Amino acid sequence: RSGAGAMLAALGAVWLLLAAAFLAALLLRRRAWPDGGGLVISGLFQDLIRYGKTKRGCGQLPGWLRLLQVPKSWFTHFYVVSVLWNGFLLIWLFRVEFLGESLPSWIQHMHHALGRDSQSEDMGNEHFSALLVLLLLWLHSCRRLAECLWTSVFSNGVIHIVQYCFGLGYYIAVGSTVLCQVPTNVRNGKCL
Repeated sequence: RSGAGAMLAALGAVWLLLAAAFLAALLLRRRAWPDGGGLVISGLFQDLIRYGKTKRGCGQLPGWLRLLQVPKSWFTHFYVVSVLWNGFLLIWLFRVEFLGESLPSWIQHMHHALGRDSQSEDMGNEHFSALLVLLLLWLHSCRRLAECLWTSVFSNGVIHIVQYCFGLGYYIAVGSTVLCQVPTNVRNGKCL
């Protein structure tokens, strides 16, 4: 249980750090320091939190800030990752629900790290509900991937590398948290 508490404390610390960074960016935007240091920090945070049309009118970015940007067309990667990862989780959950198999031990470790009590009681409908949500998430990701590949015309816009990493992490975390609704300790009398 201490591992789950440590993981949740670390996530809380990261969230607090991000909130402080956004507050600092807001405050630094309003204040210009005589030495110019505040402008550099402000520029970094403004580049981090601005996206799309809000990035226009910010002027020319220094070369080192442009190194932290990726093309907007990389949005496609979010949906490739989502289709692959959530499809993988969907297959595992399908095997549990319809073939009577047990979830693998790495899912139990993931549940423990995310704070899910692996000894919770199986209510019987949690597997099917999670299966339905994962199926809908996977179908949504397939549709968005198809749009990115065959419909969308991406501008020359850019996104910050941190925003890109958050997007990838989001699509991995969504399916993982859905799967955490499924008790992992018992399935059809089999123990992990």
